[in-house]
Amino acid sequence: MVGAFIGALIGGAVGAAIWAVVGFYTGAEIGWIAWGVGVLAGAGAMVGANLVGGGASTGSGIVAAVVAIAAVAAGKLAVIELIYQDDRDLAVASQFSNEILMCYVADQVVEHWEDEGYDIDWPELPEGQYFRWREADYPPDLWAATLEYWDDQTPEHQQAVRKAYREQHETNVAMVEEEYASMSGENFLSGYDAIWILLAVGSAFGLGQGGKDE
Repeated sequence: MVGAFIGALIGGAVGAAIWAVVGFYTGAEIGWIAWGVGVLAGAGAMVGANLVGGGASTGSGIVAAVVAIAAVAAGKLAVIELIYQDDRDLAVASQFSNEILMCYVADQVVEHWEDEGYDIDWPELPEGQYFRWREADYPPDLWAATLEYWDDQTPEHQQAVRKAYREQHETNVAMVEEEYASMSGENFLSGYDAIWILLAVGSAFGLGQGGKDE
């Protein structure tokens, strides 16, 4: 069984990696790839059992099926983790700073400028970033006006704003992180996924036992 397990593990790992890469770059989970994960796990188990051991059997098929389930789960979780790690906005926002606070104040100044009919020449955001978290994300004249406005506030008002916004900011970041954490669990056993997972397990078992009816 050692050979079957090692072979299934290699095949399943390759399949999970393919699923993760495709899911990350396309932004979609392609269900039939799960079937491919099962096929690779089963083929790996069959080859491993034949090379190391007495050949493929029902036992090696069961090993392949179990590994296929684990590999499919790993592939789905890897997609979520890759997207999470690539979330530029979350990466920037995760550490609260005075600069982020000033962005919050700048947004208030923006509202005032827009009410007054001022034209705002917005700089282009970096690729993959959709919110403004840094001084460079704002026009220089607007940022200067923001700092001037902030300096005109009393220390007590500044402290109250800082405390309120820090709490709001930390809550928002926590909500986004919880959303990422729940994505895989909520979608893992959808009806559509279940079909491909069953096919993956069936193929893994069939190939893993060498295609024999025992």
